[in-house]
Amino acid sequence: MNVECVDPVRLCAFWSQILSGASTPPRGEPAAVTSAGPIAMSFYRRRAAACPRSCVDIAVDYLESAVVRAVRLGGTPIGGIDRSGERPLQVMKDPEGNVFRFLAR
Repeated sequence: MNVECVDPVRLCAFWSQILSGASTPPRGEPAAVTSAGPIAMSFYRRRAAACPRSCVDIAVDYLESAVVRAVRLGGTPIGGIDRSGERPLQVMKDPEGNVFRFLAR
């Protein structure tokens, strides 16, 4: 997954912690890369004022714990935990406002 952002190194560090992955130090473009198992994310400096946003879904065993950890790392919950569907979920924003969701397994 490629992500355009204002601060690629900071966002890479955030997502490395969320995914419990490893990050690669910046060397030009992409500015930073993180990977965890089959997931790889490359972070590029945003070149345009408006860019498309994406939403990453992350399945977790303990929803509340994942939310607390993400907040400690700089994430922000949007509303409360949604328990109306088959699987409870929490919509979140990363430090640059990109939306992602934690879904209970």
